Amino acid sequence: MKKVRNETRHKKVKACVMALSLCGASAIMSTSPPPPVLAADTSSNVNVTQEQEAQALFNNGLALGLTGYNQEALSVLNKLINRFGNSQDLTLQQQVAKALYGKSIALATLHRYEEAIATNDQLITRFGNSQNTEIQQNMAQALFNKGVVLGKLNRLGQAQAVLEELVYRFKNVKDPEIQEQVAQARELLAY
Repeated sequence: MKKVRNETRHKKVKACVMALSLCGASAIMSTSPPPPVLAADTSSNVNVTQEQEAQALFNNGLALGLTGYNQEALSVLNKLINRFGNSQDLTLQQQVAKALYGKSIALATLHRYEEAIATNDQLITRFGNSQNTEIQQNMAQALFNKGVVLGKLNRLGQAQAVLEELVYRFKNVKDPEIQEQVAQARELLAY
């Protein structure tokens, strides 16, 4: 029973995240949110690994964002980015990449578009040479969302250039999530 609930919860979260990236978070977040989920303070627990702490911070930031507490989500995601941003550990780098992507979504939801663009740029610059599939997925999502935000700001030439960069950079990557981003970019570019 617990396994089925977790699978259902993961499917709902993934659907929300996809909806956020496709049509903007504000439409989804417009209902009255429930109280935020607060993560336990891991600083006093010496048995918690850095990976567990990073995952807990990301999960908390995601839960806050999905329930409409975007300012609080930014605070939690910034904590993760600041704490683990310089790590060379791949698992922590993956968490930082996800946190940067989540931060850009929260910023766009708050209509802080320039900051969202800058955060996407930070993710792309920091992880541009990564060959890790999970990090590449976040980079593809960041490029797509940057293009969408630029389009919302009526900076159509820049939006087109970013979407073309997404297609060029990831056209030969076999990962289905990345290819979905490429297909959506091609659709927006109409080719």
